[in-house]
Amino acid sequence: DALPIYFNDKIELCGLPKAKKYILNANYIDKTFMRHVLCYDLYREMNSAKNAAPLCKYTNLTIDSIYNGLYVLMQHIDADMLGLDRLDSMAMLFKEPPVFKDDTSTNYDQKFPKKKNLSTRQSNPRRIIFLNV
Repeated sequence: DALPIYFNDKIELCGLPKAKKYILNANYIDKTFMRHVLCYDLYREMNSAKNAAPLCKYTNLTIDSIYNGLYVLMQHIDADMLGLDRLDSMAMLFKEPPVFKDDTSTNYDQKFPKKKNLSTRQSNPRRIIFLNV
């Protein structure tokens, strides 16, 4: 599933625009690894002047020198990414309903595994490497 990645400052990651938050998508329900990337790219192409969708990059993930597989690194969808004016009372952002999740307290950010359930190695990796594919 999708896992949010947070940074203290805005950084560029794998050629995506600078941000403090990215989404690392394991594509658990899409073994082709094409659904998100293809849908977002097509949506933008259909009307590039009006349609906004997160940019995505395929990446091989290595944590502490252990290969963890192919993932899709995505922009986090928020008001800033969409260029919404926070002072505009008509500016809105709707996100997908929690169809495949037990935790309905949020509509996008993955909450599993919970931080308290992570091993020391998982919660404090020494080195994470993202490689563009």
